[in-house]
Amino acid sequence: MFKLVISDDEGKTTVVPLVQEAVTIGRDEANTIRLTERNVSRQHARLERLNGTYAVADLGSYNGVRINGLKIDGTSKLKAGDQIGIGDYLLAFHSNVVDGATDPAAAGLELTDPLATATQDTAILKSPEAGPSPARLVMILGPTPGREFALSEARMRIGRMEEAQVWVNHKSISREHAEVVKVGDGFRIADLRSANGVRVNGRDIKDVELQSGDFIELGQVRFRYVPVGEHYVYDPAESTGQTEALARRERASRAPLYATIAVLSAGLVAVATFYLGGTEKQVVVDPVPTQAAAQPTMSEAQAQARVSTCRQLVDESRFRDAVDAAAPVLAALPGHGGAAACKATAERGLADMELYGRGMGAFAAGDMEAAYSAFRRMSDGSPFLERPEIQQAAKSYAEAHLAAAQQAVRRAPEDARVHAQAVLDMREVSSEWQHAAERILAKLGGAAPTETPDGDNTETPTRRPNDRVRKTPTATPTKTPTPNDGPSGVSVTQQCVASGGDVSACVVRKLANSARTPLELSELIEAYRSLRDTSNMLKQMKRFTELFPNHPKTQAYSQILLRHNGP
Repeated sequence: MFKLVISDDEGKTTVVPLVQEAVTIGRDEANTIRLTERNVSRQHARLERLNGTYAVADLGSYNGVRINGLKIDGTSKLKAGDQIGIGDYLLAFHSNVVDGATDPAAAGLELTDPLATATQDTAILKSPEAGPSPARLVMILGPTPGREFALSEARMRIGRMEEAQVWVNHKSISREHAEVVKVGDGFRIADLRSANGVRVNGRDIKDVELQSGDFIELGQVRFRYVPVGEHYVYDPAESTGQTEALARRERASRAPLYATIAVLSAGLVAVATFYLGGTEKQVVVDPVPTQAAAQPTMSEAQAQARVSTCRQLVDESRFRDAVDAAAPVLAALPGHGGAAACKATAERGLADMELYGRGMGAFAAGDMEAAYSAFRRMSDGSPFLERPEIQQAAKSYAEAHLAAAQQAVRRAPEDARVHAQAVLDMREVSSEWQHAAERILAKLGGAAPTETPDGDNTETPTRRPNDRVRKTPTATPTKTPTPNDGPSGVSVTQQCVASGGDVSACVVRKLANSARTPLELSELIEAYRSLRDTSNMLKQMKRFTELFPNHPKTQAYSQILLRHNGP
């Protein structure tokens, strides 16, 4: 019997037994397996039983179908261990029998095979990874439990940087944490001077050969090593056991959060994968339901103890551990108020931590616009908002836009208006910045500056630069409306935050075909960065540098474009 183990980039895993002759996958409700993310086409792929296994076909989807990281053309035969990539989802194809029973050679195309005479467009193509299933790392504990990383290259680096072959976005993972190297028929793993080290089966290592079933621990993330040809199916219960074992050991010795922040301050660029108010991704299976797992039992006293632990972990800024502490309560007692509230608080903390990490990376690189763009997406009341780096980024952001507005008043009035409005859009706008922006708008004929009590239009600030003030309604500029304008003075990002849901996806929907100003393009670039859509991010960066060659942010974007093989 075959099954699909479906995991998304938020760590949710669904096991779907394949008991039908044909299974359709896509975003449309009519599909057997419905994947709800926007980067999945309505009719994306089809699995069909063929010669004792299954074959997968791309149904002309926009983003394509990948097998073990390689995009397929038309239809491709599957074997146990293959990884099917559809949008943000990874579908691991598994069999409950040994690989030999479905050997691709034994199940190859025969002259009697009805598909052997198919046209070129529909012919079965040999799987790009023919032969036994590849060696792989299976994530047991971390952001996406159950996700598998095929060890398809001679050298593969594991880390938080986007260029890593095994990319793991977790606060305990260094930019370049470890390297897996093929040696003969096996693999070795080496620590790349990471902050939290590498442990194999509980022992700290620098360089060691991997054996079947080894548990590899990188910070708070754990993998299981599966060698070439070995049959292994991820069991979600294994993740629970690993979580509890790790928590017991780390209570005795754990590096504080501030160590992570210090590393980030040195220049780490963390790409957020948590979205503000994000709606949950769904995997809807129809019409054959999977067998429901028995819910664990838990007394109210046990639940309260876990909720207390969750709250304590939140107070210590150990948000990931807090989520893990609340999860068993909600599994046993769905709707438990205390556990749900603590989990929601911890998830907001995680989102803020990821945004802070991304902002600090930009801050260390001197890109204050990107830093402030990340910082301002944090939730109200976040303790990170009081950090001096955020106040400095806000100050630099405001001063840069005010300077650009002053320079553009005569030569490019509309650009000057955009820069001034960007300052007024800041949630921590100070009276000093507010009146400076209003004076610029007054020069443009958009508004008059707010007068001081003695009638003098020159503002002498009495507040600190980062004191938050309420914007004066009379200072709202008469900006020409555009299709993306919401309430006056509200940026597209702020509109999306206010409406709830996936902020980055909302920004892309609103601006992908209409971004014209530096602010709109910057928002669109940051949205693509959050969605890890590097191609579109670079495309918009190139457009920005061409349209606004003298903008303060152009130099930073040009450097990023050069790192990606030139603008």
